Amino acid sequence: MAAALGAQVELVNVTLEETLFRELAEDRVDIGTSINTMELQVLQATPEEEKVAKRRGFRFSSPFLYGGFRVAGDPFYVKCAEQDFRHLDECKDIRLCVVADSSHEFIAKQYLPQRSIVPLTNLGANLTDGVLGRDCNIIGLEGHCMIEAFIREHLEMKNYQIGGRQFSKGVYSLVTRENDPVFADFVESIIQALLVAEYHNITQTNADELPQTNVFGSDYRNMFRKAIAYGGNFGQLHARAFPEFTPRNGMNRINEGDTGLLYALPFGEIEASQDVIPLSPVMQMVLDRSVLRCGVQVDRPGFATAESSVWTTYSGMDVDYCRAVAASLLGGDADAVEFVVVESQNDGFIMLANGDIDVLPGATRTLENDVLEPTTKQGFTFSQPYFYGYSDEEDNLCLATRQDDHDWSTFVDWTVSATIYAEEIGVNQTASYQMPEVFVYGEDRKRMFRDCILAVGSYAEIYDRNLASYIPRGGRNVLNAQTFAEHYLVPGIL
Repeated sequence: MAAALGAQVELVNVTLEETLFRELAEDRVDIGTSINTMELQVLQATPEEEKVAKRRGFRFSSPFLYGGFRVAGDPFYVKCAEQDFRHLDECKDIRLCVVADSSHEFIAKQYLPQRSIVPLTNLGANLTDGVLGRDCNIIGLEGHCMIEAFIREHLEMKNYQIGGRQFSKGVYSLVTRENDPVFADFVESIIQALLVAEYHNITQTNADELPQTNVFGSDYRNMFRKAIAYGGNFGQLHARAFPEFTPRNGMNRINEGDTGLLYALPFGEIEASQDVIPLSPVMQMVLDRSVLRCGVQVDRPGFATAESSVWTTYSGMDVDYCRAVAASLLGGDADAVEFVVVESQNDGFIMLANGDIDVLPGATRTLENDVLEPTTKQGFTFSQPYFYGYSDEEDNLCLATRQDDHDWSTFVDWTVSATIYAEEIGVNQTASYQMPEVFVYGEDRKRMFRDCILAVGSYAEIYDRNLASYIPRGGRNVLNAQTFAEHYLVPGIL
């Protein structure tokens, strides 16, 4: 990152997520890394003392690592954990060490009583002091931290086992403040360049094979080449970061286009009581007018079509996602949508930039559209894709929003994620009440996920209703059950 910027690096060591976000919020660091989990709560929340004066959200890059909470230690108690602690009588002496006040402690509390949990301020340092085998018989860490050689070197625990079950989704990204979208785009583009370089076998020795770019100005036209020339491609960085006995497998590979990419990011403690976040300008504007303005490009069977009789009826996948956003924000009213026909995607970006529409479905995320969309000369924010296409022009379809309202963009993104999550856990329209409540946006929107699924259904229902007869579901448009390669190359670098 620093090489691409032509800057020096000052490393600031932090130990807990809360501390990291405080350092970011108070402008003491520019980028956070290593321990960041993309959660709805984290995207919106901010440290307590910061709430008094101002509130800052955070922007996350594409994930550079996927993992999850796992346990290790005494094989007997590892088995207790792997079986959901069902044999509580036999497992009554279980003691699980986790990092205090972390997402891991939150996960542990869902399975174990407080008396069985041993929170530690620095689990890694405590391991070298023999905490495993003395204060606890199993430990809980991210899977990629379960390095057997380290345990064997520092502990006198002969009977040691790493559990195979993953209890959570761990998604690690680079994090920046929400008030500088251009810098966030710069960080994201470097992550993408590293992945593209690996995919095309471009390394430090042939970094000049990467193209120049002008999206960040002429001073940064060689930013991709500089980044690769300094540290190598993504695969080289990964190999240096992790020992060879921590294999790169599962989701931590580049997707080749033939396996599922649909993956709901973790929500975090969204049901926990917390301070209400004020509604953003766009959210308040939509509420005041009681209607969402959605731009749709029609004559696209399966995505958006218009049927005229006494009035015009719109249908398709793009249409359903507009209805899902309206239902999530407007208390379940999925019909509170004004569909504005756009002639082309470029026309839609113009209307979005001018404030004529609130959201643009069917938009393709590229490097240019992220940073400097050619027609408007503005950057836009994109939800995670809800469809992966089969051409360079529509390699992905997302909901696009303006970059000047981070909370609105986050709200739209997590509405898309809710439909994927519903399919993951087997919830359909008739069982929408099984979706979690959400208190991040206040009491009035605690049913946002339930209203969303009640209105349009899970991703599977949306796809079957609109697209299945045109494009049989498969390839990247299926769920990733935490086994398929998940690194996606956003078009525009090469």
